[in-house]
Amino acid sequence: MSKLLEQVLQANIFLQPFQFSIVMVINILNICVLCSRALRSSSCTHYFLAYSVFSIIYSCLACLTQFLRGFSIDWANHRIGCKLHFYILFVVPVQANLMLILASVDRYFSSLKSHRLNSKINGTTYGNSTLASYGAMVGIASTNVSAYSNGNDSYISDESNYLYNIYTGMPWQCVEYARRWLFIRKGCVFNSVDAANDMWSQLSIVQRVVDGKCFSLKKYQNGSTSPPKNESLLIYSRGKDMPYGHVAVIVDVLNDSIHVAEQNFHAYYWAGNYSRRIPYVLKNGSYYIMDDYNIYGWMSVEDNNENYPLNQSTINKILQKNISFPDFICSKSIKHNYISLYYYLGFFLCLTFSSIFL
Repeated sequence: MSKLLEQVLQANIFLQPFQFSIVMVINILNICVLCSRALRSSSCTHYFLAYSVFSIIYSCLACLTQFLRGFSIDWANHRIGCKLHFYILFVVPVQANLMLILASVDRYFSSLKSHRLNSKINGTTYGNSTLASYGAMVGIASTNVSAYSNGNDSYISDESNYLYNIYTGMPWQCVEYARRWLFIRKGCVFNSVDAANDMWSQLSIVQRVVDGKCFSLKKYQNGSTSPPKNESLLIYSRGKDMPYGHVAVIVDVLNDSIHVAEQNFHAYYWAGNYSRRIPYVLKNGSYYIMDDYNIYGWMSVEDNNENYPLNQSTINKILQKNISFPDFICSKSIKHNYISLYYYLGFFLCLTFSSIFL
């Protein structure tokens, strides 16, 4: 028996480096793929990334342990080594599998978003029930701002759309439409954001492309004493059916409802020059837009009517500038990211190793 064990230990000297190399290559490739822009916007991607990180940690420690045993070096016999050995064999695999479970749960709840396509609660009205394929024009708002179907509200094309050389966003996301609408109707654009809901907390200005002049964005919370304002950006928060929030453009304000133009809320063709009609109410002196999903509020450009729709003269000046995006040197927005999960992992690992060496 001892001879067989000795042969196994000797074989590990050659097998463990090979196994370590295979695991490292596979997980590094996995991380590279998952970090692509098309995938990293999905919340469950972060769980798969965490799984790959834990797999690398496990392989580094487990393969090293088996490799050293081939040379009769067993550091698990020491107090610190014993704790570390337990951590390698039990805690790391449990954490890795926990990430897979969380990813599965996340995908399950994300799949419930299909409810959004059929919802007509609280008086919200869609144009009609005809679905449009990806890239099909579903409607035109504000005279000349076309909206296109994203096909599936969870689809991310990982492409870029430009208008007169100016970057408007990923087709055909809601943020792309809001930026393109603002560019066509006011000649301005807003800075990059990771998700639509981040517009509420991160954006405070827009910049006019032709001359770089900045204009403030004034925020009105849902429940404001001021009524909804035409040509404002309507910002939705994150939710079960909206993992990245949503943004629409208010293109008309009626006595008891608003008309909005948007992309990637649904894939229906519009019946008129707007996507949806959403009611609002006046209650105790405050105005509430009554949609099916939580609304932060609306943001309007404070420009004192200085901005106008693009004309050919302005377009020619923009083309001569030969830029793809303004510099936003006046922007005070805070860059946002989705690395809170990695802060947690780092803190947890530091805490675990501290308990081992103390």
